[in-house]
Amino acid sequence: MVVMTLTGPRFHRSVQLVGGSWLSLRGPAGATYGPGMTRTFRGALAALALAAPLLTMTPAEAAAPVFRSCDALTAKWPNGVAKGPAAAAKAVRDGYSRPATTKLAVQVYWQNDGMLDRDKDGTACEN
Repeated sequence: MVVMTLTGPRFHRSVQLVGGSWLSLRGPAGATYGPGMTRTFRGALAALALAAPLLTMTPAEAAAPVFRSCDALTAKWPNGVAKGPAAAAKAVRDGYSRPATTKLAVQVYWQNDGMLDRDKDGTACEN
């Protein structure tokens, strides 16, 4: 997400990058927007356009997939997914196989817990 702000009589130009940091595009005194944009502003926009692929989300940060059924979830995680190591240990104590507790598996649990964790024990689709 890129947010541009224009404030004050001379317009302080800045761009907010994905990580929340700000890139200042302050030009020389008297710089204006429109057809007469300054080189500084155009150069900063070009640099931002070149850096955009680097600012995209990595696969680990991507949204966890939503599964419609336990059959679909167990195709990827055969023993189900747990909300954490404690819930996985409880599933083992209850006689189930150990569910996955990787970072992505925990995200999948929280994305699907209302639909797939029917007994509300912290493990979805345990077997």
